[in-house]
Amino acid sequence: MKLLFVAITLSLASPAFAEGLPTDDPTLKPYQYTVAQYVNRCAQDASNVERSSCLYDRYKEILKKINIEYKKALIDADDVGGVGEINGKPASTIAKLNRIEVMRTQAAWKSYLDARCGTMGASAERNGANGAGPAVEMAQCYIRLTVARLNELTK
Repeated sequence: MKLLFVAITLSLASPAFAEGLPTDDPTLKPYQYTVAQYVNRCAQDASNVERSSCLYDRYKEILKKINIEYKKALIDADDVGGVGEINGKPASTIAKLNRIEVMRTQAAWKSYLDARCGTMGASAERNGANGAGPAVEMAQCYIRLTVARLNELTK
């Protein structure tokens, strides 16, 4: 029984399994991004070191796009459709609250990203993995969650 659990755990932790997951939302709009757009640009037959480096470069590409979309979201938050009052509150107050909400959401996403993906390497090492394999898995996690956030920000 214990051997079966270890075999299943190892197969679930493998990079090939992680990439085979249906991580892309089936309701994506044509202008939104897919995980495969980034992950598949890294050679599947490369060494784990080369693959993790490639995946990290793809992650940095996505972060650049996130920063652009985040800035757009902040600008959109300021646009409350006029001056005066909205539901009894000054439009400037509504804009400020909208902006704070966007900033809090982004900060919460960053915390979740680091908590979810940042600990994968240490967890894999505790379970006996070594080398660059855990780095590949961690990079794939960052890409999956960052693409999802990019699509949330993209309108």
